[in-house]
Order: sequence, then C-alpha cells, then structure tokens
Amino acid sequence: MDRRETQTDKASKSIFLVDDDPFIRLLFKRVVIQAGYTLAGECDNGEDAVTLYSALKPDLTLLDVSMPNMNGVEALEKIRKTDREARVVMLTATADQDIIQTALNAGAKKCIRKDLPLNEIVETIHSVFSTEAP
Repeated sequence: MDRRETQTDKASKSIFLVDDDPFIRLLFKRVVIQAGYTLAGECDNGEDAVTLYSALKPDLTLLDVSMPNMNGVEALEKIRKTDREARVVMLTATADQDIIQTALNAGAKKCIRKDLPLNEIVETIHSVFSTEAP
C-alpha cells in the first residue's frame, strides 16, 4: 500500500539546520518550513551542532561540510557516537567525491549540493524520512 506523508506527519518531524553561512541557513529554513517540517533549531558551527544535537534530539540534521571550529564530518562523527540512529544529510558547496564518500562512511544518509533546485532538496529530505523502518 502506498502511504503518502501527510502535512501532520511532516509537522511532527523536526529538522536541525547547521551552516556557517547565514544566507544558506535562511534559505534552508524557508525550504524546511514550506515543506511542512518543524525547524528544531539552527547554529553556525560544528562544535555548537554537537552540543545542540543532544539537547534538541531532531529527527533529521542538515549539516554543512565546511565550517569553522569543527567541520561537518567531525561533527557528524561525534553526533553518531552519541546517537547511532542519527539521520544526517550533509550539505556541500562542492562535488568533491572524497569528501562525499568520507561523510557517507561516517554515517551520513545522503550528501547534497547546496545549489540543487529547491524541489530536489525537499525530495531528498522526504526520501530520508520515507526510508526509515516502520
């Protein structure tokens, strides 16, 4: 049976946004909210991301790869040490296959370029939630 995610289902899913670029955070915040999800919180560096993740316990984290203080892959590794079930989608401005593979090996569900069309970003978020076990 094909079950479509309802607006209520989406609103019950929280997304944590981590990026050092305020414009990217604003853009992704709008995308998340317009797609019907709840914004759990946001921050601009990896160290804060690790601390806030534990407090927020989001359903999904959108995590920038390149940030000051602690990069996204390091933050991902620390988050996954505290929560093996953490769902993280890495955001990158480049298509560097080594970085993407490193992030996937560290436990990222997906890696997406920040310049993807907005509908593809939303589809990526939907796909991460739709592949979870019932």
